[in-house]
Amino acid sequence: MKRFGKIRFGMYRVLPSRIWRLPVCGTQCKRLKTLDLPSLELRRLYADLLWCYKIVFRVVDVTHDDFFQLCSTSITRSHMYKLYKPRCTNSKRSHFFACSIINVWNGLPLSTDFSSLNAFKRSIFKTDLSEYLI
Repeated sequence: MKRFGKIRFGMYRVLPSRIWRLPVCGTQCKRLKTLDLPSLELRRLYADLLWCYKIVFRVVDVTHDDFFQLCSTSITRSHMYKLYKPRCTNSKRSHFFACSIINVWNGLPLSTDFSSLNAFKRSIFKTDLSEYLI
């Protein structure tokens, strides 16, 4: 038996059987584990890291200096693309994209592959980023 889910007014799509069999009373965490999906916070962290990569390596047409400043030291403990973290004096600035992602970016392990965007995606999906989640 096929189940249909409403997308918009007058539009329907067929739902996979594993979704409509989930218990309604379950929590969001149980549903994500059942469907083998990452949490929303982790998906946002992945997206922010991908945007950071695109800005640092000039994949998108955004001025690099508006957001980040590369560290001038050549000796680093992990990868060589570390970013300088400016001092954020108010809480609004510290939650801004350019300030909030720097700790995660600088904490990426040495095994992170920066050769291409797809290689970077594969390497961050293999990396444990649970210490950066709230």
